[in-house]
Amino acid sequence: SLDPAELGGVLAHEIAHIRNNDLQLFTFVESVRRATHLLSQLGWLLLLFAIPFVALSGSIVPVTLTLGLIAAPWLSVLLQLALFRTRELKADLTAAELTGNPRALAQALYKIDRPRRDLLRMVLPLGARTESSLFRTHPETQERIRRLLSIAV
Repeated sequence: SLDPAELGGVLAHEIAHIRNNDLQLFTFVESVRRATHLLSQLGWLLLLFAIPFVALSGSIVPVTLTLGLIAAPWLSVLLQLALFRTRELKADLTAAELTGNPRALAQALYKIDRPRRDLLRMVLPLGARTESSLFRTHPETQERIRRLLSIAV
């Protein structure tokens, strides 16, 4: 349902991810996230094996260690998602620069997002609940459109 200019905007957005080296960045960030998760699990395993020794010696496990083992994987995911959102905005701006037509990408985003919103309203007629912005991989579509239209001539 996209016209040629809108389709060009969407393709330019995807090309912008390549031009901005997002693929390599996302791969690196995913590796860091996985390593953080693995190290946290290893920490829990070591802590589990240390419990008898800690109990016999009368020591206690530092609270900061326990909190760090809980928080590290969650923080790495939240930071990864925040990076994804900022790179999406950067890809939008790069696409607008490549095509010279930010309005076309804004219109395409509107057209792509509208059916999803209509479906949510049909399934949840009392009002569509949106997920928390912390757990989104993309910024809100309305925010992306607003930014694109703000740079349109």
